[in-house]
Amino acid sequence: MHQRVRTFSEKLNAYHRMIVDINRCDYIKYRLEQLEQHRPYRFICNDPRFKEELEDIFDLPFDECQQSYISLLDRRNAIVHKYTMKKWADEREAGLSDWSADQGISISGQRPFDHRSKLGSKVCRPRTSFKPEAIQYQSKFRK
Repeated sequence: MHQRVRTFSEKLNAYHRMIVDINRCDYIKYRLEQLEQHRPYRFICNDPRFKEELEDIFDLPFDECQQSYISLLDRRNAIVHKYTMKKWADEREAGLSDWSADQGISISGQRPFDHRSKLGSKVCRPRTSFKPEAIQYQSKFRK
């Protein structure tokens, strides 16, 4: 009985730490966005113009703010995007060549969705079945 209670207590504490990490990361992102909206968060964390505000947000000395944010973000992504992070780790372990990584080709052979593509949503959407008209549509824009 005591072992079962201890196990559930450990699991509950682990879930609580996960929720706290996610909430803290989201709160920090919200505060960083208030400081400057059009820069990546990791660059705001290292900007000396916001030294006092960053020390207040992180409750740490300015020199440790960026590393604290990066480690918190890694923990959050490991929780929220668990399967995506695992897939990236598996692809790294599989030893994909630099060419395939540069081309955006995963082990499954499909290109990931690229929302920045200028070719339109029909080309960028991953296909579940083969459609010859989609290939003809793509070839018009590649010229």
